[in-house]
Order: sequence, then structure tokens, then C-alpha cells
Amino acid sequence: MPADESSSSMWSREQDKLFEKAIATYPEDSSDRWEKIAADVPGKSVEEVPCYNSSSDGSTSHAGDEATGRKGGNFGHLNSDSNHGGRSSRSDQERRKGIAWTEDEHRLFLLGLDKYGKGDWRSISRNFVVTRTPTQVASHAQKYFIRLNSMNKDRRRSSIHDITSVNSGDISVPQGPITGQTNGSAVAGPSGKSNKSLPQTPVAAPGVAMYGPPTIGQPIGGPLVSAVGTPVNLPPPPHLAYGVGAPLPGSVVPGAPLNMGPMTYPVPHTSAHRVSKNFSDKGILVRTIEDLHENILLSALEGCQEFLSLALYNLNLSLPTSAGALTTSENRTNFRTWLSAAGADLRTCMDGFEYAPDEVRKIVSANLDNSTRLVGTSLAIVSMIDGYISPHEKPSTVATSKPSSDWVPAWLSPEDRMLLHDTKGTVIPDVVVAADGSGDYDTINEAIEAVPENSDRRFIIYVKKGVYHENVRIGSDKWNVMMYGDGMERTIVSSNLSNGTGTSTSMSATFAAIGKGFLGRDMGFQNTAGAINHQAVALLSASDKSVFHRCLIDAYQDTLCAQSNRQFYRGCNIYGTIDFIFGDSSVVIQDCNILVKRPLPYQKNTITAQGRSDPFSNTGISIQKCRVTAAEDLGDIKTFLGRPWRDYSTTVIMESQLERLIDPLGWLPWPNSTTAPDTIYYVEYNNSGPGANTTNRVEWKGLKVNVTQDDARKFTVRSFINGDQWIPSMGVPFQADLYFETKGS
Repeated sequence: MPADESSSSMWSREQDKLFEKAIATYPEDSSDRWEKIAADVPGKSVEEVPCYNSSSDGSTSHAGDEATGRKGGNFGHLNSDSNHGGRSSRSDQERRKGIAWTEDEHRLFLLGLDKYGKGDWRSISRNFVVTRTPTQVASHAQKYFIRLNSMNKDRRRSSIHDITSVNSGDISVPQGPITGQTNGSAVAGPSGKSNKSLPQTPVAAPGVAMYGPPTIGQPIGGPLVSAVGTPVNLPPPPHLAYGVGAPLPGSVVPGAPLNMGPMTYPVPHTSAHRVSKNFSDKGILVRTIEDLHENILLSALEGCQEFLSLALYNLNLSLPTSAGALTTSENRTNFRTWLSAAGADLRTCMDGFEYAPDEVRKIVSANLDNSTRLVGTSLAIVSMIDGYISPHEKPSTVATSKPSSDWVPAWLSPEDRMLLHDTKGTVIPDVVVAADGSGDYDTINEAIEAVPENSDRRFIIYVKKGVYHENVRIGSDKWNVMMYGDGMERTIVSSNLSNGTGTSTSMSATFAAIGKGFLGRDMGFQNTAGAINHQAVALLSASDKSVFHRCLIDAYQDTLCAQSNRQFYRGCNIYGTIDFIFGDSSVVIQDCNILVKRPLPYQKNTITAQGRSDPFSNTGISIQKCRVTAAEDLGDIKTFLGRPWRDYSTTVIMESQLERLIDPLGWLPWPNSTTAPDTIYYVEYNNSGPGANTTNRVEWKGLKVNVTQDDARKFTVRSFINGDQWIPSMGVPFQADLYFETKGS
């Protein structure tokens, strides 16, 4: 045997994949089929290819396999007795041809399908269903998907997890329509009688279910159904004036009772879970990126994995736990917020690969498109229900604040009053961080580790004066953290990660707050990468009901990423150049200084870039009673209020002081465009200063410069983020409504 003959008989995993792809591409009746396949598989001759196909059928060893071989992967303990826990011989596999698949074989097939996806029958045979040849696996898969498509067309409600019997690849599914029952409810057994003795799992439709632990192999897609199995026909999503529910067919008689039956909507949870697995350490995206050896792609992958996890978290929050879950305004607002946040998280994952090679972007898009679509459909349904119910609800009984003054709730605790008014007193922190070693910890990240997970109790971290050179991320399991320093110019967190130095935008943040209920006060957050390094985030918040009070937020491009959920900023100094307030959250920035710095010579300044892409989401940027001015001499640099990042970009600037630096056109189109989408919603209301003159503003359909007071009210703390219900507990002053109300309006 020649020296290289042994190695040539080994097939690498990459060669195996290319072979599988080529086999599927070139038809069997093609006269030059083997020549074409050999040409697609580097290192293999036209003589080796047909031999590999006919004789090995997947049993050939691979250079990348472990020396001991793969015996059912990590699932050997699930193998049936016929599997013997290891690889069956070729003759044993052939003898099973024509024999009905066992339940264990089918479950192993589903596990393999979940790991390798459609088409990689060799890997499924080799590592999971070791009693079957790849050809038998492919045949079983074909029958399985035919049956699955038939079930979808008939709108039967099934989940792969509930499949318990398999006969010659045909799957029996003894399930009826969704009824909205919960665990432990009466569910008819095979005899049709109620069976209350056994706990029941809510029945799930393909693509329509209640959120829960991901079901391995659960199909995504299929019809959108209501609780009684009737398709829900959504109207085309029109652009909605903010605060107004989606237009709905039919009518509701005022005063009539609203009967809300059990409700289901499409579940993107399982789809997002599968994407998360595909993007995990052993997934296809990781393998592709590692081959390219580009740091910024590795950083984008890390950020994508984090935001996929966050999307799953937000989807779990948006689970209606009962038939009446959507009958309260608060719950509907919560569900819309969490679904909007999930959509923003998925898009942030995609954004990280904006400049990646085509092969990477195609993988990302193929994996995320379905999840994003399902999130949008779910959001549309909740919004429609909100549109039906809201007009018939009683007005809020929450007390209103006085115009032109800040609301200081009478019920605040003495400790909160000390925080609020800076009166002399002692606030006892849980931990102290000091760079000089005089505290409990030397770094902020060490203090974050001490925060209990998923705690409803406020955990207070005091950070003494000093500059802390670290990148801080407060994870989604760190709730209700309060962090305060000795002043925005005295306690500073600083770093310099950026796109220009190989870090994706979302991962460049010097400080990132993810866990809900974060309160930051008297702190500074800096990214010192400079204008030359482009996107470099100082502060990122995806924390629901988060507040930043008297904070410095300083960078150049992309300074403040208001990523998702409800946020409030008060008394902050925000510095930047391009898109330096951006994201897709529901955020009110109130009584802050917005200071514009000098960009690179060829650049223009844009203050905002709001990223709303779904007409039914409840996101936007509201800037109220702020001062927009130059931080330094800008020379001839033009400065604009913002530009539309996505089609439904929503930004409102009201009751603010706009200095002369604002260009008369006011707003800038996105690059490679001369205008803005008609679906944006930009508002200027009751502003003052030389930059507030709207006479020469761009003539965009979506720009409103003559809105009514009622329209402006929709973007106040009370209406836009329901802040009157949760900000008081933070001990931070705020104005709930407009500062300058006109009587009789």
C-alpha cells in the first residue's frame, strides 16, 4: 500500500458534509454524476467517491472521530436493547430493513435531527440511531415529514414530545384541538373520559403553544390558531400612531362585557431555543466563524449568544399563565414590552454580523428569520387584544403629578427620602467597592458576583471615588441592583473596546445592565476608544424598569445603547457624535444635558437612531425637557436630531431647549437614501431655542411638527413607560406628565 493510501481512505467530517451536499445536488441519472461529486469533495478521486457511497454508507471512519468511535454520542444510555449501546454492524442494520421502527429508535432519530438538522442522515445514523443505515434514516425522515406536513394542513395539535408510537415511519398523534387547559386540568383520555389523576401538559400546536421547556424536535411553523382551532387572520400591519391600538375588524359595543376565552399565540420559544443551540460551542455558526479567524466575528458570536439567551428569557416572561392573563392593562403592557424586547434581542444578534462574509450572514439569517417572524406575530395578537379592551377600561386611579413640578411620593421610606433629597443620613450598602483597597472589593465585577441571583430585595453597591478600568456586565439573573458612587465626575467606569479594535458593538459596552430593576446613581460610564474607532458603547441597558440618575455617559459613536425594555434617565450628561442615543427600548430621557462632540472631519452628527422595526411594538425614544448643546467648538460640522435606523423608527423631542447647532433640516436620512420610510414616527413638540425652528425641516410623511397636546402626552413617563407605577420605588424625582400643560386640552 502506498504511504498516502491509508490516509486517503479516511474521510474528514468536512469531506463527508460536502459529499452529502453533492449527492443531493446531482441527480442519479446524470452521466457525469461521480465526476461532479468528486470535483466538489477536495482530496477524493472519482474512483473513491462511488465506493464510499455504496460500500461504507456511513460506517467509514472519520479523521475527526474519537479513537474509540462514537457510540450514540452522549445519548448511549437512551439506546434500546437492539442498539446494544454501540455501533451495529452493517449486516445487522440491513437485516432491520423493512422492520417497523421502535419507539426508542424514533426518539433517537428526533435527538439526532435536533442536533444535526435535515439532511445529515449519516451523522444521525452514526451517532444516534446506530441500528439503522443512513438510507433507512433518510427514508424514515421522508415519511415523518410527509406526515408532519399533513398534520399541519389539518391543523391537528401535536408536539413531537407527545409522539409515542411509530409504525413503519408513520406517526400516530392522538390529540385534539387546543383548549387552553393548564397542568392538572381535566383532559380526556383514550376512552374520552376525563382523567384527573394524571398531571397533564398543555397541548401544543406546531408553532403555536404555551411557552415551557423546549421540546426536542418540536416543529416550528404551521397555521396560527385561536383557542378553538380557527385560523386568526391578521390584517396588514398598518403604521400606528403611538398609543393607539391596532385597527381591528368588527366592532365592540361600549359597555358590553368582553368575554376573553382561552388564548394562544405562536410560540417563538422553541425556534429561538434551537437557534441558540445552533449558535452554541459546537454549532454550525461557531465552526464557520472559527475557520475565518476574525476577532470581531468571534465577538459578534459571543454577543449573539448572550442576546439569544436574553430573548428566551423575555419570551418566557411573556407566557400568558391563565385565560384571563391579558384582561388587565398592566399585563398587556408587560407582554408587549417583553415581546418587543425579545424581537430587539434577536435583531441585535443579527446586527453583530452586519459586515460579516456572506456565508456567515446567510447562516445567521436562516436561523433567526423564523423566530423573529413568530415574535412579530405574537406581538400583533397581543396588540390587537389591547386595542379591543383598552377603550372600555376604567381610567387609571393613580394620582396625577402637578404640571411643571416633580412628583415626590408621600409614601417613600425615610431611607428613600434620604436618597432622593441628599439629606444627611446613612444609607448602608450591602458591599463597598474601593480601588484603593479600603472596601469589600477592589473591582465592580467582584461586587456583582456577590449579588444574589433572582432576588426581589434591593442589593446596594457603593462604589467609592476613582476610575475603574473594567468592562462590567450585570447579568439577567442579577435583579434589583442599586449602584451609586460619589458623583458622575468622581466615580467613573472606563474602558475602550470598539468596532475599530475588533469588538462588536453590543460587546463593546463599558457598562451593561441586563438584570431587571437596575438603579444607577452618581456614576460615570466612559468609552475612551475615540471617534477613530467608530462604534464604541459606554452604557448599554436591557434592564426592564431601569433608572439612571445623575450619571455621566460619555463616548463618541453609539454612546448610549438603550437596548430594550422600559428605561428612565434623569439629570444625566450624555456625550457623543453619531447615533449616540440608540436602541429599541421604551425610554424617556428627562431633564438631561445632551452634549454633542466633534466627530471625524468627514462625518455628520446625529443624536438619535431609534431601531423600531415592528409596527406593533411599543418602543421609542422620548426626550423631554432636555438641553441639546455643543460640548465643544463644532466648526462647520452639521448636527441633526436623528436618523431612522429602521422602518418604524420612533423618536419624540418635546419641551426641550435646542441650541443653534441643530441643522435647519432637523433630521438626516439613513445612508444611501434621500428620504425616510413613510412609516417612521418623529415628533417635535413645544421646543425652544434657535435650533427648534421647524420652518425648514425635511418634508417627510412621518415627521410631525404640529401635533396636539394629547399626541405629546402619549410619550410622557406616565403614558409611555407607565413610570408612575414603578419609578417612585426607585426614589428618583420625575415628571409624570407634560411640564407645560395648556388648560382645556
